[in-house]
Amino acid sequence: VPLAGTSYLPLPPFLLNKNNRTFVNVQNQDLRCFGYAMLASIKNIPSDERPQLTKHYTEEDFRLYNLTDADMHYPVQIDDLERIECVIDMPINVFTFFDDDGKGRKPVYTSKLGDPQKATDLLFWESDMVGHFAWIRIFHAFVRDLNLSKRNEHWRKRCFSHFYVPS
Repeated sequence: VPLAGTSYLPLPPFLLNKNNRTFVNVQNQDLRCFGYAMLASIKNIPSDERPQLTKHYTEEDFRLYNLTDADMHYPVQIDDLERIECVIDMPINVFTFFDDDGKGRKPVYTSKLGDPQKATDLLFWESDMVGHFAWIRIFHAFVRDLNLSKRNEHWRKRCFSHFYVPS
């Protein structure tokens, strides 16, 4: 079964404990979670305005950024991301996790269109055979708990490695 994002899934518990601004997880009821995640990154609605609500993302927004059903096939599959990057002309990275504690995080797709360090970062996860995309608004908050030394580290998104950056 291909990995594909569908409708809303709540964030897993280990991610809920992070800063509430780290992710924007739009509460969509259709198959367009990828489109909502991309619009969340484009519009960057402040956290106090509840960007997780679909009311902030109109059909005009979907048309303006080539995120309509005519531009791509929903639900978006991971295998389609290289083609989608070209359609929407925006670099994308997608990360996931593979354990219940979230320590096993990894990239599942890094941009082929541009510099992955400057791409829009999305989180993809599955629960009960349902997949979902959310926008990672603050990448360093997403990976902060993986930094055991608590030193200032810089993460390379393509290979998901990190190195120390002197202060």
